[in-house]
Amino acid sequence: LKRRLPEPIQDRYREDVFSLAMTILECATLKPSSQCYDWNNYTINKNLLSSRLFEVKQRYSDQFYELLREMLRFNADDRPDFILLKQCLRQDDTVNISTCQGLNNKEVRS
Repeated sequence: LKRRLPEPIQDRYREDVFSLAMTILECATLKPSSQCYDWNNYTINKNLLSSRLFEVKQRYSDQFYELLREMLRFNADDRPDFILLKQCLRQDDTVNISTCQGLNNKEVRS
């Protein structure tokens, strides 16, 4: 929106992961995630977002916190897409955060 481009150049799937994480954050803290957005400047209040993540860290498991933190990375290249996110969430209901951290899709899929 800020660049007024008719078609975004970002990875839509990774952007959707961020949006999903903001929704989960709202559910986990019971505070509106919309407060984290600065709609006039098209930015996110990083301090408020960090504060909300800290609330999650205090209330929930380390795995949940780490997964949410990975999903909320500002650099889309560092954030998992849904394929990588699925690989992070194992079928035995555990989370493999190392799968999400620092790997790009090419490394995981090959």
